[in-house]
Amino acid sequence: MKDVPLTQSQRGYHDFLRAAKLHWSREMYGALRQDFANRGLDAVDVDAAETAMRESTLYKFFGWFERNLQKEKYESQRGILAIVEPYREELKREIDAAATDGIAAGLLRLDADFEQPAYYRNTDFHQHPGGVWSDEIAGVAYEIGRQTTMPMNVDPYGVHDLLARRIPKGKYQRILDIGCGTGRSTLPFAKVYPGAELYGIDLSAPCLKLAHLHARERGVDAHWSQQRCEATDFPDGSFDLIHSTFLLHELPPKAIAATVREAARLLAPGGVFAHLDFHSPPGGTWGQFIHYGHGRRNNEVFMRPFCEMDFLALEKESGFSEAAMTPFDDGTGLPGKDGIAKAWRFPFQLLVARKA
Repeated sequence: MKDVPLTQSQRGYHDFLRAAKLHWSREMYGALRQDFANRGLDAVDVDAAETAMRESTLYKFFGWFERNLQKEKYESQRGILAIVEPYREELKREIDAAATDGIAAGLLRLDADFEQPAYYRNTDFHQHPGGVWSDEIAGVAYEIGRQTTMPMNVDPYGVHDLLARRIPKGKYQRILDIGCGTGRSTLPFAKVYPGAELYGIDLSAPCLKLAHLHARERGVDAHWSQQRCEATDFPDGSFDLIHSTFLLHELPPKAIAATVREAARLLAPGGVFAHLDFHSPPGGTWGQFIHYGHGRRNNEVFMRPFCEMDFLALEKESGFSEAAMTPFDDGTGLPGKDGIAKAWRFPFQLLVARKA
């Protein structure tokens, strides 16, 4: 699929937004960190720190930039929604034609009667208007927006390649990506494990259609289906590896627990359950303050509950062993010894467990 072309004005606008976000993530972040320390808030709990920092003019600017740069990225006159709209019918034709072929070939399964869970239907995660499921070209808009989600990363999809290489090596014959989105997190496994059968599930039909198109363009016969990760229709012991990327923090705690139990059912003995997600923000109160604040401002309503969950204990209770969590370098480097990053970054963690 060809990229949606940007006019000079649109390109300049999004270059400006990216530069503004880099300024926010570097200079504004650094100044806010100093303000936080000067107020002696490292020694208090995160809620007390949040209350105290609401008196900070700098924090008000920081929060305003964080919230509104994301909003402007999507909804302004030169925003993503305005960029894709003139190409709606062209994009739909190409995506739907590929989807029709995928359904006929048994590589794509969609459910016309699929009911979105309330937590997904009622939350515009990432401030994506209407979510990534309610519009037929939502997957295209999401991929354009993804390019500035992590402004320090030159390649917006490089983190997926890193994950495929860093998950413990194994003789994986069948691999399942839960919450696969547009397939960007699924397809790198075709390079690392060329003989494996790849499967991806997601709630969004528009994203799954686009995932199939990407796979077809790369010559990969991946299997895509519209399902909830909490309860799938795959048989017991179907997979050797189940993985996700940035999924868990978008699930409510009950859905996370159900997902862990479902993975235990789906994995063969010795199978690996691996996730790249955000947990245990380093830097003490400061790290929690920055991360939980981002969750509020970017409509990531379950980000804090996930961090406050003992996920490793949940895995062990559900039949997994060797559950471990290690910091993950996304290519921009890990925080220093004090846990304080020099620039704003997500608290990336690689969570890996093995079915007993």
